[in-house]
Amino acid sequence: MSPKCWQQSKHLTNNHAVIKQLLARYTLHILTLMLIVAPPLHAGSATGHITGILVNNYSHAVLFRLDTEIDRTPRCNLRRQFAIDLTQIGGDALYRLLLDARRAGYVVTVTGLNTCAVHFEAEGVKTLEIN
Repeated sequence: MSPKCWQQSKHLTNNHAVIKQLLARYTLHILTLMLIVAPPLHAGSATGHITGILVNNYSHAVLFRLDTEIDRTPRCNLRRQFAIDLTQIGGDALYRLLLDARRAGYVVTVTGLNTCAVHFEAEGVKTLEIN
């Protein structure tokens, strides 16, 4: 091994040791920060009558709201609504069930996905159940 390669190898070994020391020193701090920043484990849920449905021609999302508050909804849900993604498997079935429940005046229970990936201000729908 040439002297230059040996010096580079020794330098990498020293960096590895420094990283191990830093991880050993700050592991508790890193874990605490991860717990603080981590999203809540519970998605939003609500039970009530459907009071409004919004469908438009420029989005794949159908927004709807209930006559009750959503429990444990993520902070991104500024509209306090749920969103169905019509491009996903089951999206069309959820939409048809939503329309039937609205038409008949049924009480529904909605469970969210804990994200606003479908619409940036509404929680995505995981399940929709007619009670």
